[in-house]
Amino acid sequence: SYRSHDPWEAFDDDLNAVDTMMYNHGNGKGSKPHVRKHFPETWIWDLAPAGNDGKLALSKTVPDTITSWIISAFAMDPVNGLGIASETSKVTVFRPFFVKLNLPYAIIRGESLYLEVIVFNYLKKPMKADVTLENKNRDFEFTVAGDKKAVSQDQMTKSVEVPAEDGISVLFLITPKTLGYIDLKVSAVADVAGDAIVKKLLVKPEGTPKYFNKALLVDLRDSNSKVIDKTVQISIPNDAVPGSTTVTLSAIGKYINYP
Repeated sequence: SYRSHDPWEAFDDDLNAVDTMMYNHGNGKGSKPHVRKHFPETWIWDLAPAGNDGKLALSKTVPDTITSWIISAFAMDPVNGLGIASETSKVTVFRPFFVKLNLPYAIIRGESLYLEVIVFNYLKKPMKADVTLENKNRDFEFTVAGDKKAVSQDQMTKSVEVPAEDGISVLFLITPKTLGYIDLKVSAVADVAGDAIVKKLLVKPEGTPKYFNKALLVDLRDSNSKVIDKTVQISIPNDAVPGSTTVTLSAIGKYINYP
């Protein structure tokens, strides 16, 4: 049936509503702060049917990133065709007291890294906070500047005073021991506010990468089975860095046409 109303008018009005700002004061020292660990680069990519009035309501939980999200939308209708929102809307996710972790893309195992934790305080008064870096999995060692001996412990805590409406940096010197992605959990807890964050750091093996290839030809034309089982011998050099060996498998359907 033909819709006499314009479905895109309501669609545009709803999307261009007043921008929303979300606040969360976190927790104080009496309880553990909520741990933020969901930090996607993009958020919503959904396809959903609208009602007969051309409207659609979605309920979503915002990610843990302290940022602003720009939201746009488009719709398809069998009668009216393509509709695109003429303007975007913005959702700001904010906490008046939060921590930020500055990490490099990767680090080599055995290298020492100054891990920078920034504590932001947008409240109206200074806050004394305990900043803690956890190491429950013993993925790294704590190092004290000027001390050649690293310390393996579950956590390290530093006390700081964060000025009102400002931020302060806290440094932890660590030396990773575990290869792959390791979790770094940092929390900052004050009397009336708190925040915790978990981010991943890629730890690469030391040494120089070496690559070896082994090709196999699989021919199933003369076989009644579509499953093949072959044993491949792989020689690992004696001087390979422990824990750094990986094996990958790829297949090409028509090798004559490759590349």
